Amino acid sequence: MGTAAKSINSLLLFSNRLLASYHCCRLRMSFQAQNCYCSSATPNPTSRGKPNQFLKSVREQCRTGSIRKLDSAIGLFERMDSMRPLPSIVYFNQLFGAIARMGHYSKVITLIKEIES
Repeated sequence: MGTAAKSINSLLLFSNRLLASYHCCRLRMSFQAQNCYCSSATPNPTSRGKPNQFLKSVREQCRTGSIRKLDSAIGLFERMDSMRPLPSIVYFNQLFGAIARMGHYSKVITLIKEIES
């Protein structure tokens, strides 16, 4: 395994650990909000299909390698980060993997820190 592959693997493991702790925290907060009957925690029934279509599109773009520009990857990240409830860790990891394959390792770490804060 080459140095770049080792870097990508260790970066993805690091991001997976950070996102797992972040996602657990978000799930706890979401669960507490639903138990308090907060209206903002309930999803909008008219927009149910749209997030799933978007996430399927992100997964497909990451899998096929069609994300070639950092700006488009950042746009996808920002849209995913603004979704409520947050998408699964799997989608973030796929996007981070695509960014890392482009060679932007420091940007992946920056995005992970952004999610964490």
